[in-house]
Amino acid sequence: MSTVRITRQSVPLPQRHTGPPDDWGGLRSHDEPHCHTRPEVRMTSVTRTLSYRPELDGIRALAVLSVIFYHFDLPPFRGGYIGVDIFFVISGYLITGLIRQQLETGSFSFRNFYVRRFRRLIPASITVILGTSLLAGALFSSEMLAEHGKLSVASALSLANRELYFSSGYFDADAVTKPLLHMWSLSVEEQFYLVWPALLVLALRFLGHRTSAVLIAALSVVTAVACVYYTQSRPPAAFYLTPLRMFEFGIGALLLWLPLRLEERWGRISGLVGLAGLLLMACLLTAESTFPGTNAVWVALLSAALIHGSRSGAVHRLLRHPVAVFTGLISYSLYLVHWPVFVFYRFIVERPLTGVDRLALLALTVGLSLALYTWVERPFRVGSRASRRPAHLALVGVLYMTVLGSGVTAMRTHGFPERTRVAGTLPPTSADLQAIQDEACHEGAEPLVTCSSAADRAPTLYVWGDSHALHLNLGLVQARPARNVKVLYKSACVPLWGVSDLPYPRSRASRRECAQHNVEALTFLKGLPPTTIVLAARWKNYLNTPARERIGVAALKELVTDLQARGHQVLVVGNVIEPGTEVINCLRSPDTRLTPRSRCRPFETMQQRSAAINVALGALEPTFLDPTPLFCVPECRVALGQTLLFRDGHHLSDEGSSMVAQAIVRALQPPLATPGQ
Repeated sequence: MSTVRITRQSVPLPQRHTGPPDDWGGLRSHDEPHCHTRPEVRMTSVTRTLSYRPELDGIRALAVLSVIFYHFDLPPFRGGYIGVDIFFVISGYLITGLIRQQLETGSFSFRNFYVRRFRRLIPASITVILGTSLLAGALFSSEMLAEHGKLSVASALSLANRELYFSSGYFDADAVTKPLLHMWSLSVEEQFYLVWPALLVLALRFLGHRTSAVLIAALSVVTAVACVYYTQSRPPAAFYLTPLRMFEFGIGALLLWLPLRLEERWGRISGLVGLAGLLLMACLLTAESTFPGTNAVWVALLSAALIHGSRSGAVHRLLRHPVAVFTGLISYSLYLVHWPVFVFYRFIVERPLTGVDRLALLALTVGLSLALYTWVERPFRVGSRASRRPAHLALVGVLYMTVLGSGVTAMRTHGFPERTRVAGTLPPTSADLQAIQDEACHEGAEPLVTCSSAADRAPTLYVWGDSHALHLNLGLVQARPARNVKVLYKSACVPLWGVSDLPYPRSRASRRECAQHNVEALTFLKGLPPTTIVLAARWKNYLNTPARERIGVAALKELVTDLQARGHQVLVVGNVIEPGTEVINCLRSPDTRLTPRSRCRPFETMQQRSAAINVALGALEPTFLDPTPLFCVPECRVALGQTLLFRDGHHLSDEGSSMVAQAIVRALQPPLATPGQ
């Protein structure tokens, strides 16, 4: 059996190395972090010993600020979400270094490792989860509170990433309504901590030093390839699931096997390349960029280059600037606090954010982060006497159980819906709407028909499109109950044939599935005897540039002409107005002093979101119906009295569907008739 030998450095270490390593940065001192260390250390041994490195806190500052600037929509970091990936690489580097070093000295203990992780992560995260749950209970609608309860339990159990992966969909709340959305990355880290120590200990003890490096490299390559593949075929899996993110931790770990002579010779260059590359990617990537995929691989490699070259030169001096170091020290608290602050601030003000709002967000984030760091994170992390008292440790346990209990209760009670009654009317929840939708749908003989109102009933009305076709089903069934309404539906799939240059669906696999569905749907419709066909979609998502608009409208004209030539009656329904999720959730929430319902006014741009595309689609008249006048008379409305017309930011409720369906019935000529009329 091979013996693990890790040689210590032959040069003096920084003077203030007294503390345990930290998964969000370098080894930290129990003393004040601003220690005076030698700015550059010459390294001559084959392997290195971890010590507190202020420059790693500087890298962490870059990572957390890029994430915050991205979420707050502050220039220039449009792709600042890569900060999370930088953290993953740092964690792989530090955790692997810690375990290797302690194995060499014979001081490694699984118990001590997990106690440190618990003290480092849990008190601060549980405090934030509990704080957000209290605010959610006071401000959120029943639907939002139930979703929050589910995510709070998952976050406390380090399963937030899996919950977000499995719950994503049309009936899931938007990201801006989830104050614990950012906990997914912490869950990935915590799941990494569950498997990595055992894997590394077994590898080092039974495979030896070099073979362990080969194993980590192989694991990194395999998971990187899998991540690239799933980014195209199943993007949520590539984004949220830990196995497909392991390569980022692995790349960080492999830094510890690089000979120090490489760092001495190429460190300054690699540091500059890494820093410049990360800044460039943070500025050039956008929310529409393909991620993680190959972009995440590049981020991981550049992060490793920056860590590798951060011990010397200009990059070293920049990263160990006192402001950068201090920002890195509180980066965990900053990360925990910033997203809940953003979500609740947006929810309370209920309007587009201004520059002043964003400055206020930064100020609130910094203030709350300092409080969390000073009173919770640091005392428990460094093991102060107060934090070791049984009463304080018991308090953490009580808070943990409170989070679990309140989350489960919110789920089981569906968010305490009695809190949000509006003049005696309870706003529908997503679950209610899905149940109503299911009641109106029956399985049909045709495999392409997603929803059929009744079997073997004639005449038949076919609706083809994405979810904006499906949400018309309820209204059409109510408008003409004697007709059989059949929906040919595929999520995020525009009902066009032969058009490939469209932004949705985003993944190649989904685009192929959409194209195949449309070929089959068109073939099916062409083979029918003369009938009535309604085309409906969220057109603005697909025809979102002038070029795509021209191509899409031309393709629609050709499609309508082709169907009409076969004797079909065709109507294209334009984009409904989109109030945005914020407005709907605002109306469904408790009417309090902090969040009065009087603030729940649609954004001024509500009509503009759909107006432009409907003007372009107007070229299809007389086979085109613009639903905008139904909602904007002249001011746009999202409710009739106490009844909401939308179930979320852009899908119609039962009442909204009925209103548009009545307009469809009037627009179709000759009028839709029922048998016997």
